[in-house]
Amino acid sequence: MKKYTIFITIITAIILLIIYLAVNKLKKTEKINDQSIMVLQDKAHDLAKEGKLKEAENVYLEAISHAKQLYGKKYCLAGTPAYVRLSTLYLKQGRYDDAIAQLKAAIKSYEKSVANAVSPTNLFQLKVLLAAAYKNKQDYKNAEKQYLDVTPHIDKLPLYAQYDYYSKYGDVCYSLRQYKKALLLLKKALHLVEKQHGLIEVNSLISNVYPTLGNTYLKLRKDDKALSIFNKSLNIAIEKYGKNSEEVAESYFWFGRAYLLTKKLNQSKKSFHKSIVVSKKCQSEMPIAVMAYLNLADIANVYDKDKIQALEFLQKAHKVNSQLSHPIEKHKHSIKAEIKRIKLELQTSQAMPTLHK
Repeated sequence: MKKYTIFITIITAIILLIIYLAVNKLKKTEKINDQSIMVLQDKAHDLAKEGKLKEAENVYLEAISHAKQLYGKKYCLAGTPAYVRLSTLYLKQGRYDDAIAQLKAAIKSYEKSVANAVSPTNLFQLKVLLAAAYKNKQDYKNAEKQYLDVTPHIDKLPLYAQYDYYSKYGDVCYSLRQYKKALLLLKKALHLVEKQHGLIEVNSLISNVYPTLGNTYLKLRKDDKALSIFNKSLNIAIEKYGKNSEEVAESYFWFGRAYLLTKKLNQSKKSFHKSIVVSKKCQSEMPIAVMAYLNLADIANVYDKDKIQALEFLQKAHKVNSQLSHPIEKHKHSIKAEIKRIKLELQTSQAMPTLHK
């Protein structure tokens, strides 16, 4: 009888514990709803705009966790905006694998939703975003795979998403050396912009479409068309943003690259120097001046056979890169290695001048 009483007591305690946990979970879940998840997402978005990236990340993860609690782990469409915004946050930090994982989670959630059965447009847009993330990672084969999945459905996307598809897919094809296909896609991107005024920001054309289109023409040995595109980009940049803008500095840089590839070295040097001057005037946080100095160093070293001048350009590139709020690490290490290499060559030839470190 005593054992039976103990058994009943234990069972009762377990039942009460289960009831307590269930009630506690219900109370907690009652506080979580679509509105509260949206509030968290908006809070994270505001934190990201303020530059508080770690705090923003934590709040996005909290929003996703709440969505899973509310709808279950396998289906949390309410968390999809958080997945997408979190991926954008990761992309800005160069955390490409993390960004790709978030976009895959968003796609998985949307694929299982009723909304996808009714209108799959959002799913295709998510795949375009995933392709762009792979592109940023320089995983061009996986990027191409995502773009090919979307290709049969491209007309279903809104115009701005179509532009994103054509411009970035064109860039991927250029990187894969599919130049004729790249040319076709980039022309379609420009056609959309001409068709729909105000579809995208002009700086997107200057930074993305025109450089790739111009370089594509160069690869196809259509030098005049390439220079025409770069000239158009420069004129638009000056008219829209002023002669001392970041966009103008970038346009001069691409002019320099075009002239370099066509072996017009004096014009190339002038364009790179103009790019550096404008970049300094507008206090650009983009590594335009760094890249211009690196190209000038290549010209000095390879074509002019002037290692001393090449070294000076490399040292300037290193200095400018170090002064950026977000220095490019790969340039930092490669520039240091190249400076060391040229110094050793100069020492060996006993032509080492007194240079500033």
